[in-house]
Amino acid sequence: MIDLLDWSKGVDNDAVIEPGEGIGRLYQSGISMNLTISFPKLFFLDGLAFAREIGESSWQPGKYFSVDVFLYARCCAVANGFEFSKNS
Repeated sequence: MIDLLDWSKGVDNDAVIEPGEGIGRLYQSGISMNLTISFPKLFFLDGLAFAREIGESSWQPGKYFSVDVFLYARCCAVANGFEFSKNS
């Protein structure tokens, strides 16, 4: 799945991967659609310590926190990989 992403396209999500292509590939592969099971690294990044570090959408006491945005941030971190995080 990671190999489908063309990060040379910058921040244009539709250019990085065509809409629906990732879901289509998951469906064809028969992999469980539960991402925390399919991608153990997402599960590893699931915790309050990480939720506090995702920028302006981070978890803060008394503030609305979107678990969907947190999942997307974790997916982005896994997709970009360790080398990206070391260079950012």
